[in-house]
Amino acid sequence: MSIRTGLLVLLLVAAYSPPAAPAQDSSQVVGAARRWLALVDSGRYATSFDSAAPLLRQMAGTADGWGKFVGQARTKFPPNPGSSRVVVRVDFAYSPEGAPPGRYVRIDFRVVAAGATVPEFVVLQEIPAGWLVAMYGTTGR
Repeated sequence: MSIRTGLLVLLLVAAYSPPAAPAQDSSQVVGAARRWLALVDSGRYATSFDSAAPLLRQMAGTADGWGKFVGQARTKFPPNPGSSRVVVRVDFAYSPEGAPPGRYVRIDFRVVAAGATVPEFVVLQEIPAGWLVAMYGTTGR
């Protein structure tokens, strides 16, 4: 290869920038999170357990165990018709440390209920059935 050809190849490689990753559409995952949270808000803990990702079901063990956990977490803000939930942050990740390989998204909410403002989050995992909730909590980052 001549020096001239080598420089041309080097310039082409330097000028090439791979296309940016497509923007993640958060509306689908936020909608899935809100539908699941509606189950929790209405006290349908067993149904929320059954419709969660296998990762959450594995960690919780049983629907009864899940119900106890959620019941304790929700003592900070018992659901009521006057409560509101606002999306604060949406972060997509691929294979985060400590999780099975795959695509995940963490959605942070701010909930105002019963005179208190409480941080709440869900982590959804993409599986063949769609985006399902794999983690839930009522603490901030």
